[in-house]
Amino acid sequence: MTKTDGTGQKRGKNGKHEKSCRDASERERQIAAKCHKVIRGTQKTEKERRQRFARNNIPRFVNTRCMEKRRVVFVCIGTPKIVGDSLGPLVGDELRRRNVDAYVYGTCRRPITALNLHRYRKMLAAYHKRDLIIAIDATMGNLEDVGKLKISENGLRPAGAFRKNSGKLGDIGIMAIVGEREGDMLLQLKTADPAFVQKLADDVADLVTSVNY
Repeated sequence: MTKTDGTGQKRGKNGKHEKSCRDASERERQIAAKCHKVIRGTQKTEKERRQRFARNNIPRFVNTRCMEKRRVVFVCIGTPKIVGDSLGPLVGDELRRRNVDAYVYGTCRRPITALNLHRYRKMLAAYHKRDLIIAIDATMGNLEDVGKLKISENGLRPAGAFRKNSGKLGDIGIMAIVGEREGDMLLQLKTADPAFVQKLADDVADLVTSVNY
C-alpha cells in the first residue's frame, strides 16, 4: 500500500532510493554546469584572481621555505588513461611545449602514476634534494570548488582523495579540482569532460609560467 507523508506526497518503500537517485542526478547536472562555465571561459575573473594569487604567494613560498633551493622542478602526476586524472601529464606536455626553464617530469608519453611514483621519489631525493619541487595533480573537492585551483605551501599527497596515507610530495603543491568528493569518484574521473580537463591544465600552465622564480 502506498503511504503519503505530511505534505500529501506519495511515498513508497523505494522512496529513499528514488530520492538518492534524484540527488545524484542533480549533483551531476551542477558539476556539468560548472565544467561548461570553465570551458566557455566565463570564469575569466576567477582565472585572473588565481594568477594574482600565484604571483603574490608562490614567490612568498619560495622565499620563506625554499631560500636555498637552486632549480625549479615540476612533477606532474596522473595518467592519460583516465580523463579526469590526465590533468598532470597534460600540464607536463604544455610546460615542455613552452620550453620552460625548469625540469619537467610527468607527460602523456611518460606519466607518473601510482605504479612508478616510488621510483620518482627516489630520483628526486637523489638528484633534486636542494631544488624547488612543485607537484601538480588533479584532485576532488566540494561541489562549489569544482574548476578551481588550490595552492599548498606543503606540497601535496598524490591520489589523496583515494589514499589518505600517501606521503606528501614537493615543496609547493598545485591541485586542480576536477570533480566532487562524493559518490563514485573513480567514475567521475573516468567520465570527466576532456575539454574541461584540458582547460584546467592550460590554466595551471598559465599560472606557473606567470611567476618569475
